[in-house]
Amino acid sequence: MSSGKSRQRKLTHSPNRTSGPVVEVKGEKHFRELVTAFDGPVVVDFWAPWCGPCKAMGPVFERAAREHQGAVRFLKVNTEANQALAQAFNIRSIPSLLIFVHGEVYDAHVGLASSGHLSSMLLRAIDKHEGRGIGHKIKRFFGAARDEGTTPEHPSAS
Repeated sequence: MSSGKSRQRKLTHSPNRTSGPVVEVKGEKHFRELVTAFDGPVVVDFWAPWCGPCKAMGPVFERAAREHQGAVRFLKVNTEANQALAQAFNIRSIPSLLIFVHGEVYDAHVGLASSGHLSSMLLRAIDKHEGRGIGHKIKRFFGAARDEGTTPEHPSAS
């Protein structure tokens, strides 16, 4: 039984796109350009067409790309077609995700990632890119308390 919805899903998750929320990398030079030319985190999904977990990762990756479009660039690298790239980043298992911040590998995940886990990784990378690590959050918290004339207390102190 073929429905328009399943047909749409197949079209939406085509790995051969070169534009849109997810871009298929077409070689080492293309990869370098895509990673270095974007002012924000770049997440790369290393995958292969025969890989079952990679196929399951596709919809999770596409959803994250739609949710974070503009703030994060999403790339797919077919390890069969780009073996040198996979080797350069020591990719031994797929799917593998690498997140780049300022052109450097910031975070990685090997295996199928849940939507929540991928989202957490992306939010940390966005914070890192914008210079808002945990230190920034602590300063912001204590700064707000100081501005209000209060001292933050541990929740169990009440």
